[in-house]
Amino acid sequence: MINVDKPVKVLNQQQYVFEIKLHNDSGELLCNPATILHMMIEDDLHFWPVKGFVVIENAYEIIERKLSNSSSGNSSNKPPFTFKNDGTDYIDITIYPLNGDHPDQFKYPDKIWKIMYKCVIYDKEDYLVPNSSVKMKKFYFWDVDYQKMLADSIQWSTATSMGNKAVQAGYDPAQGRDDERKMKTGEAIKYYLQESKLDFQINEDIFDLGSNKIFYTTFQNLNIWQNVEYMLNEHLSKKEDDKTDICVFNKDRFTGKFELEPYHKVFKKAGNKPEDPKEYQIEHLFFEDVGSVEKVPIYKAPINREVTTDIDIKLGRIKKYQYIDTSSVDNTELFNTRPIYTYDFKNKTFSINMKDSNVNILKNKISEYRITERLLGAPEPILPLTDNQKTNKKILPTYSIRSTKGSVLKKGLGSLLYTEMFLNLGIYIELEGASFRRSGRFVGIDRQTFSDCNFDYKLCGQWFITKVKHIFCGEIYTNEIVAVKLNSFKAIT
Repeated sequence: MINVDKPVKVLNQQQYVFEIKLHNDSGELLCNPATILHMMIEDDLHFWPVKGFVVIENAYEIIERKLSNSSSGNSSNKPPFTFKNDGTDYIDITIYPLNGDHPDQFKYPDKIWKIMYKCVIYDKEDYLVPNSSVKMKKFYFWDVDYQKMLADSIQWSTATSMGNKAVQAGYDPAQGRDDERKMKTGEAIKYYLQESKLDFQINEDIFDLGSNKIFYTTFQNLNIWQNVEYMLNEHLSKKEDDKTDICVFNKDRFTGKFELEPYHKVFKKAGNKPEDPKEYQIEHLFFEDVGSVEKVPIYKAPINREVTTDIDIKLGRIKKYQYIDTSSVDNTELFNTRPIYTYDFKNKTFSINMKDSNVNILKNKISEYRITERLLGAPEPILPLTDNQKTNKKILPTYSIRSTKGSVLKKGLGSLLYTEMFLNLGIYIELEGASFRRSGRFVGIDRQTFSDCNFDYKLCGQWFITKVKHIFCGEIYTNEIVAVKLNSFKAIT
């Protein structure tokens, strides 16, 4: 038998610890799992704060109202929970599967399988129902650190930060040159969060300090997140192996620490050998289809032949999905050379840079930064270009207020890299839920029957997950996954 001291709920015939706790400085309420009617948690790569909602049974307003015949007004009539509605009503979510009666047979590492979020309730909705006995309440929540960023604004500058090398050396910022008042963008973000004294945690091992330098003083009318977002828009990774790249800003759900990781490093953790998936390829899915079993299937993503619970987990079958091919409108409108116009205020000169933002170099850059020695399959990305695109008959002129090489690269090549990554092949999948799924990881998709055609070269292989929804409805647990793909298994002929 399973002995746990936490609330347990059966989801898809699997037992899970299912702990939902409301709390503020007035008290706390541990929700009975049976009262959780519906919950959705959204993990989106493009917007780091986890967010979602939960619908809880609230018959006769039981959450905030003590049902009692007593009118004495003593402490026994204290309601189960009292909301403050000031941004300090917290909801802690902990969900993970239990091992069953044979814990040595399957182990679910917490780092992989445990959903663990600390959030703030930012809005509530009362349902209109036939009578009070079936009342329900819906609570909308998002990450607690995001709420802190929205609610606060601090005076800060790269010129006075303790992360500034000139300040560390004892120079007076007021007497320094502009160059001495600058910091690298990643470094500036890190020190800004740390010096806010709001207990933001940074993963020093996965936090890129950047190659661009910026002289930045926060705006008093902007909150912390808006200032961070401004600096992120100027960020380009530090140069390693002759690569400067765009980065993903994220908060790890297990450690609760912020990370800033270049995409070329993310893709290096996927795996490019047929039987050697790496740590970021967390799952392998197979289509539920009928085909030839006379030939051995050709797997188009790295596969671990063993049963594992940490890498290349084989748990689900794809029944319901939508495949999104490259849009011709996006291709012709957005995959174009972006000349970057800048003005050098010091030398009073205009300049135009097309060398680093020319669409003709994009294939090579995608191959170098995302595919070669990173993914299994053809070394070139799926990027059809017309003669008009190649000869720059249509361009996308862009102005950069900063004239540094790093800013020009970010506005030009950085924008093209981002567009190519996220407006290429796409897939949407609905399947039985599992708590290890998250954005920023890879999933191998294959057929278990023999397949050797252009369509499956594109459909099967390694997909990069950009969004995951965890949806709980009664005892049913499902996932919705959105992923993108950059290359085919073999060159398309």
